[in-house]
Amino acid sequence: MKKRISILLTLALMISTMLPITTYAATNYAKTLDNIKTENDLKKYDTVLPTKGTKKTEKKINALKNKIKYKMPGKGTTFYSYELCFSRPADGVINYATKQKRWSRQVGKAQYNVTRSEIKYIKADSEEEYNKVRCSIDKEDKTYWHFYDWVQGEKTGKHWQFPKSSGGGGYNVPKAKNYKLYKDEKVLGQTCMVYSYDFEDINSKSTQYCYISRKTGVQIKSVDVATHKTVIHYPNYAEIKTTTVTTYMLFDVKKLNKKASFFNPPKNVKFEKNEK
Repeated sequence: MKKRISILLTLALMISTMLPITTYAATNYAKTLDNIKTENDLKKYDTVLPTKGTKKTEKKINALKNKIKYKMPGKGTTFYSYELCFSRPADGVINYATKQKRWSRQVGKAQYNVTRSEIKYIKADSEEEYNKVRCSIDKEDKTYWHFYDWVQGEKTGKHWQFPKSSGGGGYNVPKAKNYKLYKDEKVLGQTCMVYSYDFEDINSKSTQYCYISRKTGVQIKSVDVATHKTVIHYPNYAEIKTTTVTTYMLFDVKKLNKKASFFNPPKNVKFEKNEK
């Protein structure tokens, strides 16, 4: 489940960065997210999806987005965001939820990308993960991509290293299609432009709903409705389809300054290295 959500988020973010507008919005709801601790707290954000959309071209959607003035609070070289993510079966209750803080910047003369994240589980697959904070650092150098993963407070972690020549195990981004525009909705106190698009690969099909703040010009919510196909060959051939609804909400984002050393793996954690 966690890997599937991570892949969907990666695809959604990769597609959104191909569109000519920044994907994060400034809000003043960080304390609100701090206070979300239980499944009951989450329910108010699991809202009904829009219907009766009007078909539009990708070009038209981008033109409408570009009419909204973009504003980003703060100053500095690091982008900070604070996000809620939760997931459930299409016909079920929320079974997975996290809060994630993310810091991103470019470092060095070569302007290599580096990101540090902290994920806290509100609802997880196992009790062992509940309320733990999982940390990660994703960075690059001239030759490799590096990914460090550890749990806050523990003394061991994992380090994966991918040669850039291998392509880093990246995903082929599917083509977005079937754009639709809906009536404006309010999200976290802000009126939002709402649209959707579809994308699919061999084993899954997804509809992504995007909510763009008319106050800040950037995205503060997305909902991914993804149907996955699993093939079973034994004892009899069968195709099983499951649909998952995953919601991402951005409660805070701003520019600030973080030293380059903040993006280095902690010295008091021993990392087991795995080369790919």
